[in-house]
Amino acid sequence: MKLSELKKETKAIIKSLEDLDDKSQIRLMEIGFVPGKEIKRLQSTILSGPISFEIEGHIIALSKKDADKITVD
Repeated sequence: MKLSELKKETKAIIKSLEDLDDKSQIRLMEIGFVPGKEIKRLQSTILSGPISFEIEGHIIALSKKDADKITVD
């Protein structure tokens, strides 16, 4: 499942980061999007705006485009 498909207030485990250039993959991993980490979807804005996630107590907003490239279990 893509991270962007995760329902609000649902937790999952990050499985992989796909179809990202090296720079984008490193950036996402530096802010906590690392395979094996638990993530919780908080909320999103209308019209495909940013989606908020919680990782290890930190709240991070991510574009839907980037969230589509992260798979979770």
